[in-house]
Amino acid sequence: MLRRGMLLQPVRRCPLSAMLAPPARRLQRLRTSAPAVACALSVQAPLRPPLPLLAAAPSNRRHDSLSLPNLITGSRIALSPLLAWLVLHEHYGAALAGCTVAAATDAADGIIARHWQMETVLGSYLDPLADKVFVGSMYTSLAVVGAIDARLAALVVARDLALVAGTGFALWQHTRGADVSSTSDVVRALARQPIRVRPTMASKVNTGVQVTLVGATLMDALGCWPAGSSKDVLSVAVAICTCASMASYLPTLPMLRGSLSAFLPTKPPR
Repeated sequence: MLRRGMLLQPVRRCPLSAMLAPPARRLQRLRTSAPAVACALSVQAPLRPPLPLLAAAPSNRRHDSLSLPNLITGSRIALSPLLAWLVLHEHYGAALAGCTVAAATDAADGIIARHWQMETVLGSYLDPLADKVFVGSMYTSLAVVGAIDARLAALVVARDLALVAGTGFALWQHTRGADVSSTSDVVRALARQPIRVRPTMASKVNTGVQVTLVGATLMDALGCWPAGSSKDVLSVAVAICTCASMASYLPTLPMLRGSLSAFLPTKPPR
């Protein structure tokens, strides 16, 4: 039976004579020294703490940030101001070709990320941001040249700005409890506790309809669109889808109102 003082006794090294002893004697010595050996192993080689559930395997953050889908998405963001400049200078053919490339990159980055398992938290932020930068640039430039209604462009841009502001506030609220003093601290806090941005189905449909109207407007300016009345139907569809996609985010308003309640002035007690 294991005595209490045996846990503090040092483990003796096995001499060479014991190794050369007969098998029966070696078995007897192993039986008597087994508790001390087990105790020594538990002290000298402690178990490693388990990995967190959200980090089952270590990953290279720099490699994740500079993955191929993220680079493709970043190229779409960089392409948007150039397309707006082409529209403002009435180079509609080049602008239409650029929009086709932008739409292809929008489909390519998602397919690559899902097929080769290259989805990252940064990509969940960049992809909807790239869509908003592209749509906002095109609708603003098309409204300036008079190709689409300015009120429709204002509705689309206002909706995107509201979503960007809401997402930014949610990220700030997510990192407010952490000790952050710079942008790098915010990035590290989001890396430790990431949150993914998942657009609703109504928002995805809305983006598709908006991009379709951009392509139809550029083709109409080139004289390639078959009927001008169908562009008006698309404009009405964009207005309806924009309002519907904004309404799909209404369930998040109670959480946002609860976060803003800390900044609203309270009524003094009567």
